[in-house]
Amino acid sequence: MGKPKRSKQDLDTSEEFTDTSNLLDRIQRMIDAAISQVLLKISETKTEIQSEITTLRDELSEYKQKCSKSIRSVQEELKLTQEKMLHLAKSNDLIITGIPFQPNEKLGDTIRKVSLALGFADSELPLVSAKRLSRSPIQESSSPPILVEFAFKSVRNEFFGRYLKKRSLALTHIDINVNRRIYINENLSESTRKLKGELLKLKRSGSIQSVFTKDGLVFVKTSVEKTPKLITSIDQVDC
Repeated sequence: MGKPKRSKQDLDTSEEFTDTSNLLDRIQRMIDAAISQVLLKISETKTEIQSEITTLRDELSEYKQKCSKSIRSVQEELKLTQEKMLHLAKSNDLIITGIPFQPNEKLGDTIRKVSLALGFADSELPLVSAKRLSRSPIQESSSPPILVEFAFKSVRNEFFGRYLKKRSLALTHIDINVNRRIYINENLSESTRKLKGELLKLKRSGSIQSVFTKDGLVFVKTSVEKTPKLITSIDQVDC
């Protein structure tokens, strides 16, 4: 028994179904392709954004470092200016330590003997005023520092320079029969004295070569071959 013949209506319906199915397949492929393109674009955009974020982060980090460096530089300059201003009022001063107090002492005579020991002649003695940095009464066995204020800064510099060249000023040089050193230093601000004290600890431990002051500022040599470096903070020392 043969298959029944399909009517024209059935054939038309079948063709319409096939065409619709093909159309839906094409639409699906188009949608899939569009989705793929969107996903690819999103991926590319994401990569670009991540790259831009990384670049921006690096730029911000570099800018932050530059800002921090600039701020530290300004802080150091301000501190240096402050120290110079503080020292300005003390620029004609020197501090002498190691000379024991004696009853009825005349500091003018003491400074004269120190000056002679440093090579000044009687005719060129510095014009100064001097006082003990201590409250009265002063104990006879003590040795409070002596503040010496010079009338002229150039003479003060000459006095200090001669002391530094002599290197070994002692009590015996001023007719006191005791074998002890006399020390002469600049009259430093409190913050500079503290900084110098911290640096001297590093020197004693061998971390730096030398410490000295000039015009109220502290300089450090970290090694023999290095040039002296101006220091305003202990953090600036490269041990």
